[in-house]
Amino acid sequence: MADHPVHSIFFFPLPAAGHVIPMVDAASVFASRGATATILSPDPAPQLLADRLRKARHSGHQIDLLLLRQAADGDVSGRRQPPFLASPAYSFDLFRDLEKRFAEPLEIALLRHRPSCLVSDMFLPWTADSARRLAVPRLVFQSMGFFPHCVIDAVERHAAEQRELGTWIGERLAVPGLPHRIEMKRSQLHDSAGLRTEFSEFFDRVAESGRASHGEVVNSFYELEAEYAEHYRRVMGRRAWHIGPVSLVHDTAGIAGAKEAAAILTWLDSKPTETVVYVCFGSMGRMSEAQMGEITAGLAAAGHPYIWVTGGEGEQRSIVEEQRSVVEEQRSGLGLVVRGWAPQAAILGHRAVGGFVTHCGWNSVMEAVSAGVPMATWPLFAEQFYNEALVVDVLRVGVRVGAEVWGMAEEEKPVVARANIAAAVAQLMEEERGSEERKRRAAEMGRKAREAVAVGGSSYSEAKGVIRGLGDGAAREWTLLDQRRREPSAAPLLSSSTLPCLRPHLLFFLLTPFAGANAANSPPFLVTGAPLLLRLATRPPSSSPPSTFPSSSSRRCRYMNSRDAAASSSSLFSRRRRYRLHVFSWVAPASSSCAGSSLSLSMPATSTPPLLLSSP
Repeated sequence: MADHPVHSIFFFPLPAAGHVIPMVDAASVFASRGATATILSPDPAPQLLADRLRKARHSGHQIDLLLLRQAADGDVSGRRQPPFLASPAYSFDLFRDLEKRFAEPLEIALLRHRPSCLVSDMFLPWTADSARRLAVPRLVFQSMGFFPHCVIDAVERHAAEQRELGTWIGERLAVPGLPHRIEMKRSQLHDSAGLRTEFSEFFDRVAESGRASHGEVVNSFYELEAEYAEHYRRVMGRRAWHIGPVSLVHDTAGIAGAKEAAAILTWLDSKPTETVVYVCFGSMGRMSEAQMGEITAGLAAAGHPYIWVTGGEGEQRSIVEEQRSVVEEQRSGLGLVVRGWAPQAAILGHRAVGGFVTHCGWNSVMEAVSAGVPMATWPLFAEQFYNEALVVDVLRVGVRVGAEVWGMAEEEKPVVARANIAAAVAQLMEEERGSEERKRRAAEMGRKAREAVAVGGSSYSEAKGVIRGLGDGAAREWTLLDQRRREPSAAPLLSSSTLPCLRPHLLFFLLTPFAGANAANSPPFLVTGAPLLLRLATRPPSSSPPSTFPSSSSRRCRYMNSRDAAASSSSLFSRRRRYRLHVFSWVAPASSSCAGSSLSLSMPATSTPPLLLSSP
């Protein structure tokens, strides 16, 4: 039985494997706390999402699916393939395409269903604008942990200081201002560090939308990175809740996927405890042909049984086959190769697995930590080199394989030699090489992860806190005619943290000129919450709200796209004027009638004087 009012929460993941999976798990977390959870997806939904929803329901979590039909305008008509990110090379194109095609359908869904909250992926910053226009609190779902965020922030700040001094980061950087000494090679830093690129501008927008949102939910737990959770909140000033590991929301991790991959688990059942090495470089990790050959030879030289999952370019179905290369010739039955998808949580949780060779994607790190499995780290791109530093230098549950170059084009990177791979696996698995202490620390961290999501645990309590906070209207900040896109230095024309928590089908804000010498020449304007619509009405000044809205056929009412409205808002406020604010609730969108009253944003809602606004 839930101990709080039932809230309806919408979840909007980035359509990519590493984002859909934890978002559905996060939806399961909130559904298990009594909220009504709905996943939003472009229509048609990718197969992976349908599979994950089916598995969530199998675990007893009822999650609904709401499909967003793409906007009809633009040059994307007729496209029916679900947008899905299978390669990092196309990420920026996908980011832009999603905004172009689904910003308006998202606003229509929010308007029609009026959820208590929208939880959207960090890489969908435009959803913050849509949610704010319709007075729906937005929470950012962070697809990486506190530690990498803190490192990225520190690197960017240091790079900015170096630019001002006319210098640049050397070949090695001791990242300043963090709780631990973290050293990185310059080649391991993200490619936009300290530079102004298209990507860096996009990430500026991601950060800005995060600061403007209600807060952030993070797939992590306090005991994993406590000092960095505090750094993120206190030093960086971010409002965030840790709710992970979200994969542990399922009582038996991966049980729904076990039937699809029975051959994998049967093979593992035949191996002794903690003898198998699991090798996987994520859903978008692609190795060059030369590197694949070195991995094959390195695993053979290490001499431990292994499961190696290779990328399948977006495939969702497992194709399992015995290794037919030189490995089998040297030692029959040593390895199992999985092409495409594999039930990672179930594999890591199997008693036979004793180590994990990983690309250090955040989901993989969290699943390994949850299972208490130590790691051999092989980062590729994104924030993965920072995650490696957490695993090896802070938590001390991993060893480095030897990758030192950040980048998405594997063909352009130095090949990691088979000797390095074999040495890392041996160090990970063999007792005489110090593996026992790493295994002990990993097992302890796995225990803490399970305690965090149990009743009364840190993540359990944080998830409850998020839900309680949804009823706190005072935590919201609303803006009208936000000019930040056009004038970054300008403050919002109207903002308040005390606007009452109103839940109508539609909200309207009418600003009428305050009586004065220029009142007759100052047109009132009506702002609606409808998607992409701003109504400008010319009416005589009045101290009381009108009983009806201007009809669409009115000659004195003109319509503007919201982008045009943003461009025109500066001229609307070009002269010094004062306005009264009236807030309306329009219960039936098909009707032209309304009920309204004057409210003061600076006083309790029962105050009689209307708010007076002065233009800049």
